[in-house]
Order: sequence, then structure tokens, then C-alpha cells
Amino acid sequence: MKRILPVIFMLITSITVFAQEDTRMLKEGRSWKVLEMFCDRPKYETYTVSGDTVINGKTWKKILIDYQRNDHKSSYTTAAYEEDGKLYGLLGDDDPFLMLDFNKQKGDYLYEGVTYGPVVTDVDYITVNGVTRKRITFSESGSDEYICWVEGIGATMAIWSGESALTSHMEYFLECYDDGKLIFSYSDFGRPMSVDGVSQDKTKKSGEKYSINGMKLQNEPEKGIYIMNGKKIRK
Repeated sequence: MKRILPVIFMLITSITVFAQEDTRMLKEGRSWKVLEMFCDRPKYETYTVSGDTVINGKTWKKILIDYQRNDHKSSYTTAAYEEDGKLYGLLGDDDPFLMLDFNKQKGDYLYEGVTYGPVVTDVDYITVNGVTRKRITFSESGSDEYICWVEGIGATMAIWSGESALTSHMEYFLECYDDGKLIFSYSDFGRPMSVDGVSQDKTKKSGEKYSINGMKLQNEPEKGIYIMNGKKIRK
């Protein structure tokens, strides 16, 4: 009995720690390094959670965005909030826009309210730097390309898909930090789409349409944001 009790205590402690792991995305001081590519011109961006702001009576987290292309540096601020496993950004000046939904299950489509495009092919858990997080994998029929979302971290591509935070170019996740400490890198997704997975030549072909996550669309979406001829279009 004396030998069994320590084992039971360790098991209960492990379950409690797992249940209490904080997988919020918008932690104060958290930052992301992102690579944006357009016409073979790289732009490096850093997104940092920095303080609060109130929009229409609701508290949002302020997101400071610093970017550099060649010798040019600049910055601007947007906002986001998370609620019930969903991450919202700004669409326009003060309208919330759903960016990531970690409640999606296998078989769900990437786009809300449609039955085409990338679909959830797997939902599992990965442990990186001692923290266990949900991973959602999307793919499209006949394609060997993947998009991954990881709870509390973001996505392999277009981790910030709100109107004010996403350009019409392709963005790729590089690294995520907590107060300057690296907690997640691109390779930690496990099976991400490569940075070369979306050729820049594709965006130059007349009439071809792409989702904000870089996946080619067969049809024009009924609503939402998509990219055509290198330009962002909102319906």
C-alpha cells in the first residue's frame, strides 16, 4: 500500500498539471517572428502582445507590429482577443473577425459556412518544451500540402488573418517567444507546409484565387477574404 500511494499521487499530479497548462495565445509579452514574401521580396515582421485597449466596451489585447524590408523599418498597432477557443482580430476599425477556431474537428472545413477547400484531416496533441498543445491539420483532396494550427501558438501560414493585420502577400510562421524566450519554432509544427510550398509564380497567373492561408481555391468564396492576382479581395 505504501508503494502504491506515491504512484497514485504522481498520477494525480500529472493529470492536474496537464489540465492547468495555459494555452492562451495572447499572453502579455508573447511575440511572433513572421516572414512575408511577395515578388521574391522578403519582409520580416514581429508581432508582440503589448497591453490592453477597449473597443466598443470590450477589452482587447494590443498587438504591436514591427517590420523591416531591406533598410526600411516601420511599425503599427492592431488588436485581437480570444474567447472560447477562438481568436478574433480587427476587420476595419472596430469589427471583430474570426481568425482561428481551435474547436474545429476532423471533417470540418477551413472556411466557415462552406463545403469546399481545405478540410481538417487530423486533430492530435504535440508536446514542445514541456507544454502539450492541440494540433489541427488541414489538407485538400489530392494535395500533399498541409496547413497546421497549434493551440496557443498560431498557424504555419497567415497566423494573423484579420483585415488590419494581413497583407495580400504570403506570410509564414518562423518563431514564437515568451518575454524573449523561444518557445516554439517552425519545425515544431511537425508536418508544416514548406516556405516554398506556394510558388510566387502562382500569384502572378491571371484569375487564380488563393485563400489567406495560401491554398488554391477552385471557386470564388461566397464571403470572406481571398487573394487574386496578388491583391486581397473581401466579399
